[in-house]
Amino acid sequence: DAFNLTSTYAYDSNIPSRLEMTCVANNAELQSLEKVNFATGKSRGVAWFVSHCQTQSKREAYVEQLQKHIEVDVYGACGPYSCDDTPFGNKEAVSANNLADCDSRVLNTTYKFYLAFENSLCEHYVTEKLTRMFVHKLNIIPVVMGHEDYKRLLPVGSFIDIRDFDSPMSLADHLKRIDDDDDLYNEYIRRKMAVRCDFPRDVLYECRLCEYLH
Repeated sequence: DAFNLTSTYAYDSNIPSRLEMTCVANNAELQSLEKVNFATGKSRGVAWFVSHCQTQSKREAYVEQLQKHIEVDVYGACGPYSCDDTPFGNKEAVSANNLADCDSRVLNTTYKFYLAFENSLCEHYVTEKLTRMFVHKLNIIPVVMGHEDYKRLLPVGSFIDIRDFDSPMSLADHLKRIDDDDDLYNEYIRRKMAVRCDFPRDVLYECRLCEYLH
């Protein structure tokens, strides 16, 4: 005489705590961006905004190895950089309140790559680290680490998955190759900027919970 229901981040739970984003390629928009040079003004390579320094995914260990082969600017509690004053200011945590400003003022204007590394490697666990790159149309290439099948969520060519490389060094070589080739960089960004992402109807979690139980 008991019910066994789950309500988690997983999309296949009875009452998912979040709604799944659907992203598709817009070919018309892709063609309209053909002559735009998104590399203009980009003076830095890789950025990482992070506040949890020790994680289940051990993303910090991967970044440590990656930094042996390519420079990674770390913002927030786990690195020396802050976006509150200048791109290379004093160490301060990147709060949720100023994250959007950091994205538009620092990432969009300065960097070519962003590390969207999850703190846990769990199926369906994809957070705002990645989704805001597409929802806010940031002209930066997301580099993803997670247990999700990203090719199921996003069009191929709009992101870079570390699982496609056998080591941090090979990933770094690929990033440097893109950094040195504006045509290749622009191809990634055009594919990313032409992605249209939609969410299901915006219903509060509490309302969806009540609807399910009734």
